[in-house]
Amino acid sequence: SDAGGRAWIAVVLLAAFTIGFAPIFTKLALRTGIGPIAIAAWRLAIAALAIAPFLLRARPQPAADAPPDPDFAARPGRWALAVPGICFAADLATWHLAFELTTAANATVLANLAVLIVALAGYLFLGERFDWRLPAGALLGLVGVTSLIRLSLAAETVGPDQWKGDLISLATAASYAGYILSVKWLRRGYGALPILVASSAVGGALCFVLALAHGEALVPAQSVGWLYLLGLGLLTHCVGQGLVAVSLKRLPASLVSVLLLTQPVHVAWLGALLLSEPLSLAQAGSMGLVLLAVGLAIYGRRAASSS
Repeated sequence: SDAGGRAWIAVVLLAAFTIGFAPIFTKLALRTGIGPIAIAAWRLAIAALAIAPFLLRARPQPAADAPPDPDFAARPGRWALAVPGICFAADLATWHLAFELTTAANATVLANLAVLIVALAGYLFLGERFDWRLPAGALLGLVGVTSLIRLSLAAETVGPDQWKGDLISLATAASYAGYILSVKWLRRGYGALPILVASSAVGGALCFVLALAHGEALVPAQSVGWLYLLGLGLLTHCVGQGLVAVSLKRLPASLVSVLLLTQPVHVAWLGALLLSEPLSLAQAGSMGLVLLAVGLAIYGRRAASSS
């Protein structure tokens, strides 16, 4: 129903709000002496440990909220539960690596191209249908996000290898798109809990290995760092990514990916509130563009559903 659709859209927007705390907690954790990929590893490990007890109490069969689709011939094998974790680890690792070679603005903007990859793959492979307003909203959202990020970050200069960092940022976009699409695929036969536990455990293990290979400090030098890691694991991942996984059963992946473009909006005003980072009128205008894009995407999906 239309009311049910609005409710699930609200769920995704709430997820985007909680995921918006991720850069805040990460920035604070970095100040305590722990490496960036190690932060990602702890984020995923804490999430897996927090959710696992709930999974153990559940039935081994598909959860009640995820009966297999009638047109889905075969439920994905258990091996497939590792795919989102591999994609998420690749997403976080390549994003952090890109920061060393290109500007933070480029790394973040290019990573958000995932929304276009998800929309195209959803149309070609998942049978998702929408009118012109959803892709228009995706493009407008990218313009707003690009403007917001470039206004939020001071001008940076990097070496001649910036193009390598930009390419790695595109790999980040592909990895996050792979995460969203693989969760959407798995939700046809599995509940949100087993997907979230498996992806967090696999992704966390891979990130620990990558952090060791990168020579990072694996634990914070200051005890307050653990509070930031708990915030990342429990709020941004268990709640944020958990709500995304739940909503992907009810909403198209293409629409979810556009709704998640509101994350930088939350990062901007949360940074102003919690980190005393000034918010300009131009940034507010960019935030308005993103919100307009989300409205376009929502109405584009509704038009396609009613046609």
